Amino acid sequence: MTKTSRLARSAAAAAALFIAGSAFAQSQGTITPEFGVTYLGGKTVERNSYDPGGQHSFGLNAAIGWEHPSGVGVRAMFLFDLQPFRGIFQDATDIRSFDQFFGVQATGSVALGPSFNLKLGAGVGRTRLDVSPDISRSDITDGVVSLGLQWRPGSHYAMEVRVDHLTSSDVTSAGIQFQWPF
Repeated sequence: MTKTSRLARSAAAAAALFIAGSAFAQSQGTITPEFGVTYLGGKTVERNSYDPGGQHSFGLNAAIGWEHPSGVGVRAMFLFDLQPFRGIFQDATDIRSFDQFFGVQATGSVALGPSFNLKLGAGVGRTRLDVSPDISRSDITDGVVSLGLQWRPGSHYAMEVRVDHLTSSDVTSAGIQFQWPF
């Protein structure tokens, strides 16, 4: 494990602890765990064996965030590719492809109606690029910007359609998040 990946993991763990600590230290605010599925596209997403002309894949997206009633908050997020056979069908060019992203974001929320919110986010994290799950990996610092539309029909359940773009690796994630605010 490289020194920078340890630093990135330590920073992400510190951010997650900050989110949890801030939420419990204040009587106001909402903690929101999230889990979702996403469609990945971009120049570093591996070409699929079933569609050699395209650069896309499916993935999972998980996050935990804290939001103040004013709409300002923070979120720690994890995004990864769901290609179990990555690298098996590649040629011998040793091209690295997207594997996972772990980072933190500052977030904002704008109410559009009683049940709908516009969600914004900007942050930084680490992206892992590799040839296959076990060999030849490299980690890069990556910025992330997000835009989403949240539907919150109840106080403890929400769904969000969100697009996240990783700036350095040029990967765009479009997905649906299931959220449980408390």
